[in-house]
Amino acid sequence: MSLYACPVGAKFQITLPKSIRLALGIKGKGDMVALNMEGAKITLAKARIEPEEPFSEEEWAKILAMSQEPANKSFSSGKAFLKDTRKITARIKKKHH
Repeated sequence: MSLYACPVGAKFQITLPKSIRLALGIKGKGDMVALNMEGAKITLAKARIEPEEPFSEEEWAKILAMSQEPANKSFSSGKAFLKDTRKITARIKKKHH
């Protein structure tokens, strides 16, 4: 077991020592850590956030069926395509929830 001391900053923030970051696989901004408190003892681990499945099997089947229909639209950009796709998927989710 190793003991590390980390000073507390003005906003109650601490900096994890490099050896701890490396051991936990924490690479940078956006990585999450989990803190577990038992009495006066706190343990720290890298948090693994699993994304939630956005659509049910039925919704995925409908999306797949739509994707196999002949295209009747053209898009000026990838951004326009994504915007249209988001509208369609939101409409599907709204109908089934």
